[in-house]
Amino acid sequence: MGSTFFRFCCVRSSPPILISLNTRPSDFDKDGITNVSDLLSIVALLNLSFSSCPQDLNNDEVVNISDILLFVAAFGLSCD
Repeated sequence: MGSTFFRFCCVRSSPPILISLNTRPSDFDKDGITNVSDLLSIVALLNLSFSSCPQDLNNDEVVNISDILLFVAAFGLSCD
């Protein structure tokens, strides 16, 4: 069964990031687990506003501590 993908961009100049429906929202690099590399991805965008960004886990159009708390709740979980 094939995966369905959506495109999201956090910065206008960045290439689209493919998001698979088969993964956790907190697994930003899509390696199958929410881990340190995903944490670095969210920390790099702290306090920045976006209309559509995977690191904005609560969809309030800003990457902030609320998103970090949601991320921490999923840390270490696999996408199985």
